[in-house]
Amino acid sequence: MNDINDNFPREVRNRITEAFSDAGSANIDALQQVQDVQVVMGSLLQHEAKRLEKKLGRENLRVQQIQSTIKRNQAISRNLEVELEIAKIRVPEVDQKDSLIHGRVVDENRRGWSGLVVFLADVQGKIILTLGKAETQDSGYYSNPKSVAN
Repeated sequence: MNDINDNFPREVRNRITEAFSDAGSANIDALQQVQDVQVVMGSLLQHEAKRLEKKLGRENLRVQQIQSTIKRNQAISRNLEVELEIAKIRVPEVDQKDSLIHGRVVDENRRGWSGLVVFLADVQGKIILTLGKAETQDSGYYSNPKSVAN
């Protein structure tokens, strides 16, 4: 591990790395559970909205409040999907002598664009082929680790 101080014993570095990995997995699990709850809540709210609309009419204040809650729930679900995309990204490790060019390509809703090829270009827009290319994953994430020439 070149990103953790080499003064730490290997065992300590391994435990720190494992702790970060476990924390990342726990974060993904927690986000997934929250998203699952949002889906269930959305379904229950939809059912209740239909029931109340049938009973009280579309213009009733309670029906309108539930419709508003449904919209908020849908927005939260979309945001959770984005957060899950980001949480699942694994940045590749590189040696100290290497560099990493990476990022995320997203749409107007912050959702990742998959299957795009990313090149680097100079200020005139000329692609720098020697730096290679990268393809975006489902999350929109791309990475291009490069060895630095001596």
